[in-house]
This record gives sequence, structure tokens and C-alpha cells, in this order.
Amino acid sequence: MERSRTIEEYNEQKKVNNPHDKIFRMILEDKTQVAELINRCLKLKEKIKPKHLEIYNSSFIDQKFNNQECDIVYKKKRQQIFFLIEHQSKIDYSMPKRILKYQIAIMEMAMKNKKIIKKNEKLPLVIPIVIYTGTGKWNVAKYIKDCQEQLEGLDNMDLGSYVILDSNEYTKQELLEDKLFILKMMALEKTKNPDELYDNLEEITQKEIEKINRDILIRVIKYIYNETLGEEKTKDIINKLERAGDKEMIIEVIKKDREQQWLKGRIVGMQEGRQEGEKIGERRGEKLGIAKAITQMVKEMIRSNLSDEQIMKITKIEEKELEKLKMA
Repeated sequence: MERSRTIEEYNEQKKVNNPHDKIFRMILEDKTQVAELINRCLKLKEKIKPKHLEIYNSSFIDQKFNNQECDIVYKKKRQQIFFLIEHQSKIDYSMPKRILKYQIAIMEMAMKNKKIIKKNEKLPLVIPIVIYTGTGKWNVAKYIKDCQEQLEGLDNMDLGSYVILDSNEYTKQELLEDKLFILKMMALEKTKNPDELYDNLEEITQKEIEKINRDILIRVIKYIYNETLGEEKTKDIINKLERAGDKEMIIEVIKKDREQQWLKGRIVGMQEGRQEGEKIGERRGEKLGIAKAITQMVKEMIRSNLSDEQIMKITKIEEKELEKLKMA
């Protein structure tokens, strides 16, 4: 299994300078988080699953746009569909233009800079998602046509459009309580002071968090929020998260033990049931043997011209059964 990178190693590779981006770029390496984010933003009928996604090398954007790279690009397996995820901590009115540049760059790279497109060939689809965690509500145009000059009578094409996940559209409590882990992190980004940050982190520790998300949160606290929180509060929050992990591990062990005990009991029950079944079978066999013997005896009596009364008295057979055997 590949070793998890520290945030320093990750930042060195990605050349991340904005501390706000560090958190989200780390989270967005997890395909489970990305799949949940895509499903939340796009509201697709058929949900994207983590196994459908693969990370796409976006280093070409660095070279092409002088290190103004997008956060991360994912590709849907077996299809030329790309998800471009951009984190913004500040409002950027050039976003539609930037998105358009990224879309074209990804499309060109995906098609290996083809100059000629065949008639029935599909162009790659690039779906941009912007995660915004700034203070003022996002008020940037979502479509490049809204930023362009208009020609009367011409319907402009929807180039450079994107989906926005704006933290300002949620209350702090909604962000903290949402199942989507990245929304919890957005809540932390909106904190105004160390005390509020500590309170929010403490509230998150009391929620059920998946192990992979808890590990990410611990790393974020160690490398991003440690200076803001201070040594004592950093240790306190990390200890709480680790204790929660230990508790979950104990519960999982107990659960597995109970499952094993149930399975063991089930096997024993089946074995006992089989033994009882064999006994029942023996008894049924005995009964079937006796019944067969009686039937044979009645047939012999009928052939010997014994009266019905005699036959019924000796064999205890019912009159209806006797009539059936006489007709056979």
C-alpha cells in the first residue's frame, strides 16, 4: 500500500502557496470525498461512485498558465468526462474566463492536441466545480456569456460555466453537521478566531467520522491549525480524535466477536438440527415401512377373500383406504 504523504510532501509536489488550498487539496486526493462532492453538486440520477473515478495529471496546466493551476482534475473511467475542482478563498470575477481556459486546456490534453476532429468523434466533457469559502457571498457570473458583449438576435453559447458550492449558503451548524466531510472543513475555514476554531473542532470530534476522514483531520490540525490553536489545544483535540478512533476500534472488535459467536451458534444449531432431522427421518422411515407392510397384508387378505369386516378388524385400516386398495 502506498504511504500517505505528509502535507509538506504534498505541497512540495503541488507547489501550493496558499495555506487555505492545502486543506482542500489534501482532502480532494480521496476519491470517496470527490465522489460525494460531485453527487452533491450535480444531483445526478445515477450517482458517481469512487471506483468510477481516477485522478488526472493536471501538471500541464502549470506549464500552460504559469502555475495558475486548478486544484485537481478527476476523470470518469472509460469515458472522456473530466471533473475540474477549484478552491477559492476569495471572490474572483475572472472565474468564467479562467474556467474556460482550463476546460480548453484539459480538452486539448485529453485529445493529445488533435487538429482534425472526425465527424462522429465526441469532444471531452469538462465539468468545473468551484468550492468557495470566502467571507462575502459569491456573486460572480456563472456563465461567460454574462461577461461578454452581446450581439442582438444571437443566442450565446454556454462556455465557461461551472457549479458553485458556496459555504455562505449554509449555516455554520449545517456545515458542521453535514455528512459530507468537506463541508465540515468549510466550516473550519469560516472560523474567525482560535476559540471558535477550537469549539468547532470539538463539536466535530463528537460526531461519527470515518477513519480516513479522521486521519485527514488530524493531519490538518497538526500542520495547518496548530499555530492558531496553540500546543495545548492542538494536543487536546488530537487526543479526542484518537480516543474516538480507539473507541470505534473496540466497538468493531466487539461487533466482530458477536458476529463470530452468532455464526458459531448458527453452525451448532444446524448440526443439532441435522442430528434431530436424522432421528425424525428414522422415525418416518419406520412409519413408512410399517405402512407398506400393512398395505401388502391387506392386499393378501383381499386375494384370500376375507370379508371387509375381518380385514378392518385385523389391520385397523379405514373403510375408504380399504376400498382404494380393492380398486387398485
